[in-house]
Amino acid sequence: MDHVQENASLLDERTQTLLANRFGLNQPELIRRSVVPGPSSLAVTGPPSRVDLSWISTEIVDLQGDVLLATGMDESVFAANPIVTLNHDYSQAPVGRSLWRKLRVRDGIRGIVAATHYPKKPEDHPPGRDWIPDVALGLVRSGLAVGKSVGFVVLSERPPLAEERRSGWAGARRVIDKWLLLEYAVCWMPANPGAIVLDDTISDLKRSRTERILRKAEILRGIHLHHGASPG
Repeated sequence: MDHVQENASLLDERTQTLLANRFGLNQPELIRRSVVPGPSSLAVTGPPSRVDLSWISTEIVDLQGDVLLATGMDESVFAANPIVTLNHDYSQAPVGRSLWRKLRVRDGIRGIVAATHYPKKPEDHPPGRDWIPDVALGLVRSGLAVGKSVGFVVLSERPPLAEERRSGWAGARRVIDKWLLLEYAVCWMPANPGAIVLDDTISDLKRSRTERILRKAEILRGIHLHHGASPG
């Protein structure tokens, strides 16, 4: 499995100020790291779900020789506003919201699995205009966009240990052992077969639990709206 990554400029001054004040990073390294989807059946039995379960990162040596440790993820910034984009396109509205992120192991490889919810079109959405979450969900269901790509800032790094090189990370130049998750995206041109949408038949996560979480979130959102607060 291969990862591909690119270095990118930070989005705005507020992000840079936050990183400097909270983490002491004056010249942070922002990376977008993608995963190529492998063969997977996306057939769903019963009513179609608007939630997908995906690997968003796995501990594989990428094409630049980096390994991103799942245990080093800091989601403190992302959790406050866990929106999901389409191909990191910030000029468009978000396509979904991340319900949770958890460390999982599959075939001996650790990674981060996330649940992404694609909201239904609201009744007051302007007629004649595409509802972007429906577009993204359609691409996921069709198998045309089953990859995920994380955007993060490096907080701490180290050389790989000798035992790590022997156990599969022979080509690693560094291990990123602490990283700040800023966002992740639905994408269709990634290059790591690990970060993919999980087929319901092979997932070790139960949809019933995900759907209960989703229903609870929608109920809480309704309560916030009833009291006049902005939805979370």
